[in-house]
Amino acid sequence: MKKLILLFLFYFLSFEIYSANKADTIFQTKVDSVSFYSLQKTKTEVLKLKEEINSLRKNNSRNFLKYLSENSSALTVLVALAGAIFTFLKFSKEQKDQKQTESKQQERDLELKIKEKNIRLEENFSSIVKNLGSNNPSLKASAAISLISYCKDDRKAFHEQVLLICIANLKLDLDETTNRLLVNSLENAIKANLKEKSLKQLNVKLTRLKLDTIDLSGLNLEDIDLAFSSLKFANLSNTKLKRMRGYKTNFFGANLTGANLQEARLQKAIFEKSKMHETNLISADLKYSNLKYCKFHAAQMQSAHFQSAELIGAEFNKADIADAYFLNLTSDVKTKIQKAKRWEKANYG
Repeated sequence: MKKLILLFLFYFLSFEIYSANKADTIFQTKVDSVSFYSLQKTKTEVLKLKEEINSLRKNNSRNFLKYLSENSSALTVLVALAGAIFTFLKFSKEQKDQKQTESKQQERDLELKIKEKNIRLEENFSSIVKNLGSNNPSLKASAAISLISYCKDDRKAFHEQVLLICIANLKLDLDETTNRLLVNSLENAIKANLKEKSLKQLNVKLTRLKLDTIDLSGLNLEDIDLAFSSLKFANLSNTKLKRMRGYKTNFFGANLTGANLQEARLQKAIFEKSKMHETNLISADLKYSNLKYCKFHAAQMQSAHFQSAELIGAEFNKADIADAYFLNLTSDVKTKIQKAKRWEKANYG
């Protein structure tokens, strides 16, 4: 009995072990089957996708060829247009490069011409200066005339030199013709220089010069020094001569209409027969000056000094002489002064 029980137990255990092993085998078989199936399915899908891609490529190629065939004319036009644009752009660039090259060459040529021109001008200028010192009157006169050409706006580098050369030569004893021509050159030189600098900046004195008939009308010559110079019959109308110095300067017959001589120092100057209509002489010093037959019509002469000045024949119609100073007047002059405005407020001591 005991043996039978042991045999039963052995059989049971053997069966359980066999069943378990069989179950594992079946499970593993199923897993392997599923994995194989999935792999096969994936491969099939990949192949299918490849076929679809190839099919699309073939269709696209056929469609593109068909598109080219159907639109060949338009494409030809586009290609031609693109070619034309490319050619135009290339041509434009070449033209631009050529113009830039030509422009640079023109600039170089212009610089060279200007340089050569300046060299010639300097050489000619040196020759003019040399001829001004010649003993030959014709050469001197020719040189004096030539200086005027160096007062042009395009020759600014020479303006101040011309001014100084004219001043230096006008201090010399010159013949009448050369002097007159140099005065003309000086006139032009002063006008040219005043476009760039003030007279104060130029720092020049026009003293002891013979400047008869010079025309400096309308210019700003404030603080100018004209001492001992001769400006007979000069045109100084509307010229600004405020605070000018003119000791013993000769203005015989000069036109000073509308000029500003306020605070000017003009002792012992000559103004005989000069015109001073509406001239500003406020606080000017004209002591001991020759003012014979001078016309002061409507001039502003307030606080001006005329002590010991010669006033025979001078006219004061409508001139304002309030607070002006007079001394030792003749009866004739007193009569004419009374035609001035506010003559009773002048000083007659």
